[in-house]
Amino acid sequence: MIRLEWKDCRLTAEGTQVVLENAALRTCWRLEPEGLALACVENRFTGFCWQSADGAALAPACMAPPDGEPEWEARPQAAGLCAEHWSVRCTWRQGVRSVSRCFLLYPQTPFLTIWAEWEAPPEGVFAAVRQTVPGATGVERDSARAAAHSVPGDVMAAVPLPRGHLRWRCIRLADQTDVHDTLVWEQGAPAYPAERVEASGSFFTVEDTRTGETLLAARHAPITPAPGPQFLLAENCLCVLQNGCAGAPPAGTVGCTCVLGTAPAERLWEQYRAFYRLGWQAPWQRHALLLSNTWGDRNRDARVCETFVLQEIDRAAALGLDTVQIDDGWQKGTTVNSARPLGGVWEGYYAADADFWTPHPERFPRGLYPVAEHAAARGVALGLWFSPDSSGEFANWRRDAETLLRLWRTYGVAVFKLDGVKLRTPAARAKYLSLLEMVTAQSGRRVMLQQDITAEQRMGYLAAREYGTLFVENRYTDFGNYYPHRTLRNLWMLARYVPAQRMLFELLNPARNTERYRTDPLAPGRYTADYLFASVMAAQPLLWMELSGLGQQDAARLQQIIGVYRLHREAMWACDVRPVGQEPDGRSFTGFAFTSPCGQKGYLLLFRENAPESAFTFTQMPQKARLRLLCANGPVGQGYTPAGDLCLRFAAPRTYAFYQWQT
Repeated sequence: MIRLEWKDCRLTAEGTQVVLENAALRTCWRLEPEGLALACVENRFTGFCWQSADGAALAPACMAPPDGEPEWEARPQAAGLCAEHWSVRCTWRQGVRSVSRCFLLYPQTPFLTIWAEWEAPPEGVFAAVRQTVPGATGVERDSARAAAHSVPGDVMAAVPLPRGHLRWRCIRLADQTDVHDTLVWEQGAPAYPAERVEASGSFFTVEDTRTGETLLAARHAPITPAPGPQFLLAENCLCVLQNGCAGAPPAGTVGCTCVLGTAPAERLWEQYRAFYRLGWQAPWQRHALLLSNTWGDRNRDARVCETFVLQEIDRAAALGLDTVQIDDGWQKGTTVNSARPLGGVWEGYYAADADFWTPHPERFPRGLYPVAEHAAARGVALGLWFSPDSSGEFANWRRDAETLLRLWRTYGVAVFKLDGVKLRTPAARAKYLSLLEMVTAQSGRRVMLQQDITAEQRMGYLAAREYGTLFVENRYTDFGNYYPHRTLRNLWMLARYVPAQRMLFELLNPARNTERYRTDPLAPGRYTADYLFASVMAAQPLLWMELSGLGQQDAARLQQIIGVYRLHREAMWACDVRPVGQEPDGRSFTGFAFTSPCGQKGYLLLFRENAPESAFTFTQMPQKARLRLLCANGPVGQGYTPAGDLCLRFAAPRTYAFYQWQT
């Protein structure tokens, strides 16, 4: 018998029976000839257990081990980029070949992270899961008894399901936001045992409609490219598919992981967001940044030079920003997005110019020293744009890491936006993760990496979440595709699933390109600048503009709300953030509720968009809490209904109100 423990986490292995659990979650496994098979997932608080009626345990065929007994290893991992957690590994070895099932468990948390690692895997273990499935044949059978005992194909996890009244839902988070403007897609239906459901997405839930207990399966993996389905629901079994996403990653490298957990439906996403943040642990000072980036005004690199950046630093200091980020154009090399007529490259940077990532000799003839020193004197940090070299499956990843570390050590640059990333293969992904790990480790976690997910093949919202923040979207008034209500909608929809504080969302200069919008009632120019800031304040606000182009009134409004935000951002950073009200569509009442870890206080950020009505009742809010108005861009009246719901009356459309609440 094997019994290993750490805090409330416990592994027990006796004969063919294995239990991995903590105070919130119990998972039961069986050692089968086909491998480690999952028999049940149990909520230890409610006692609800996800298991098949006949007790079947399902072993993914791609995990079939070599002959022999497995070796168990468990050890705690100290807090760093992730909170303190327990790492468990079950490994079968035979010569050079090995198969490992790996687990990560946080104390008191109802979610288990699972992945696999192989050494010299046999050919064909990552065969596609798609099969030719006959339609209705007229041959009758009891589908509820047809649970498979072996799951073919490239599968990360297989969960047996009970009989009963179940409803499934699949949620897909979309990246490549340059071409997508609805970033959350959902589908679902009642489960039918004889029906085979193949679904593509980031999350798959199964709810027992009698009790509300909900099973969550999540793929912490890149979203694109994603050939075929990511989830399969068939014959009373939920399979989380890998689709060769991890392939056979190098030893010690986690490619893609699966997260399994269970919770009551009304608390599922709150608990998942808390779990997400356990894997993304960093002091707020390095993440809750007020940052500007000049690219949003679409002059690209045409104005970038020492004099211009010095002006931007002065404006940033006056507004109360933390960081001025110089986008593409600070460097000697030229990219395809340059305003320069000769054009450039989008990978293969060192092949194009060995000094590609040195300061531009004409724009910054004294290097970046003058702007770095001026920024430090004004209390503003300097950030840079950088594009890791994707050529040769990131063959230059170490050189890229050394470049970023050199810029940090030389100029004090501690915020880098990583763009142009092309994760075409598992090998490329492994080297990119090595790049992130090296920069983070050798800087003592003092360098923050913003991962751009607007295009190409990137890590997406869930994979490698321990590294930095997410630059979610590019929008421009020059193209007429920036609408404040759409940006608010994307943040509002994503915030249910991803902690809002990890995402950067933009506000632009509302006075630019007004002619492109003409009489559109939802044009950016119809909103006050502080409303635009408030619309992204639940995330990390990004001033996507040249600050020197701001009008005096817009700058004054921004300065006022930024002053309020700076007073409260540390407390806001610690809060759980959830969307409330209606889905933003330009005519809604909407917003966000912030709840502190103690649950007794927080913030409310509420909006009347261009709605004809003046009053709205927000439900599921803190019941009859004491409210203190921190800032607003117009008169707002408040009261409570007899049921305890919050009723607000906004004097005018396009108004926001930011409250602090306490019970």
